[in-house]
Amino acid sequence: MPKYDDVADDEQLLSSDRRTAQAPAAEEPWVAITTTVPSSVRRQLSVACAVHNVKLKDAVTEALRAWLAEHPPRMG
Repeated sequence: MPKYDDVADDEQLLSSDRRTAQAPAAEEPWVAITTTVPSSVRRQLSVACAVHNVKLKDAVTEALRAWLAEHPPRMG
């Protein structure tokens, strides 16, 4: 298993204080999504999740929320 120092800074999560993504409200169900990403991205994500002890679904949820905050949906 790689050590923390073995993972480049740009491959590490933004902050060690944010170990898991914000959990959805109790009434909000989880749904599965399917997509494809380059294999190198998947490997980096897997290593980063293992190094930071973060579940893959939590890391992806955090990344999607960050992207959505920067690119809010335009209604109307």
